[in-house]
Amino acid sequence: MSEKERYITEILGRLLKKYYKRELQYGQAKIARRIQLNIREVYPGYEKLDADMEVKEAVNQAARTLKELEYIGVSCLPYSDDIEKIYLNAGKIGEIEAWLEGEFGIPARPAALDSMNRLLEEYAHRGELTAYYCGKLRYDMEHSALVWDAEKARELLKMLAFLQDNERDLYVREASVLVYGDSKHFEQERYEAVCGIIREALGKPAAETEAQDEILQIYHISSVEQEISVKGDFLIEMEGYSLETGYFSGGLSLSTRDIRKIRRITVRTPNLVTVENKTSFYRFAREGFSEIYLGGYANRHQAELLKKIYGDNPDCIYWHFGDIDVGGFQIHQHLCEATGIGFRLFCMGTRELCSERFRAALLELTENDAARAKKLAEKPVYREILQEMLSRGVKMEQEIVSLFLMEGACATPGVEPEDGRKIPLSDLPGKQHDIGPGMGTKETC
Repeated sequence: MSEKERYITEILGRLLKKYYKRELQYGQAKIARRIQLNIREVYPGYEKLDADMEVKEAVNQAARTLKELEYIGVSCLPYSDDIEKIYLNAGKIGEIEAWLEGEFGIPARPAALDSMNRLLEEYAHRGELTAYYCGKLRYDMEHSALVWDAEKARELLKMLAFLQDNERDLYVREASVLVYGDSKHFEQERYEAVCGIIREALGKPAAETEAQDEILQIYHISSVEQEISVKGDFLIEMEGYSLETGYFSGGLSLSTRDIRKIRRITVRTPNLVTVENKTSFYRFAREGFSEIYLGGYANRHQAELLKKIYGDNPDCIYWHFGDIDVGGFQIHQHLCEATGIGFRLFCMGTRELCSERFRAALLELTENDAARAKKLAEKPVYREILQEMLSRGVKMEQEIVSLFLMEGACATPGVEPEDGRKIPLSDLPGKQHDIGPGMGTKETC
């Protein structure tokens, strides 16, 4: 498409959008005033002395062509050939739309709406994700003057329908081949949009340290081979083979393909902690604790491993250590629901948030944070800390806590250990939020 053609579609697109917006507000019979554009809406630099003359001429050529077709009227500045305003010839709406479709493949709004309505009928009752997106599309169609791209909507719905029914472990490009017949199309064209729709539908926005596409793991889709990182003292028994992880001070990663081969896994420490962020996972090295790295919301493989661990180690004390923000607590809630284990909150309380030691690491709550916090505060387990966050308007990431924790400066939240002595396990944080092993049901969390 040439520069002139681009401005032809730009001018007509803007005029038609205004026309349909007014039609939605007042009805076709009441569109009395002329639909117009200021030239600055087409090219903001048009009237400036340093305007790009090639772009300006392309705009002028586009306007002349449309004027000759009698699709628009043009008014110029006094004593000048420079355009001031462009007016739509509303009597030729049908002809304009037919011309746009024939010349540029841009469908008329009525035809686009018909295609969209047929699409919504096809996908509206296919499942949770497609029902959500169909509802969103229908609302926008009824309240917006946009001309919808039915083909784009179909591709998005096609992938959403596939994901919500998928039971196979797949890589992103494999899913792309199965849905689109092209290994790269998903990543190149629809990846971000699909991830965004899923997060909206599930009410699970990405945490500050979480990649947007990690949500796909819920539907068994990964961009790379999935691994689970563990650190501490585990005895992992497989058929004919045993692995003692205590010899690996930096931890090790297990391929998700090997998880189901594990016959028994013994935690040789009294406590197991899941850690949200990688830096804190590396930093954490506490006597009496073994770790599992989450990296955000627990995926299916992590949940399966944790349920296996709990079944083999019911007397172990289970903790979760994450950011002191809404995302961190939502990750904890999802963890309890996905595993059925009542994870206690480790160093995620008011003591950490109010500590002078961490003041420099406090971040300001956004409006979105506050809205989400108020909703989550309805859950008793999070009420105290979230109310403190809301009253002070702050949140905090876990990396600063893990740093001081491992340096021995905050072995118990807000309490300085005397002479560097070790704090008993009974004094560890989480007792005020204890929901007890095995009590992590949807109702409890």
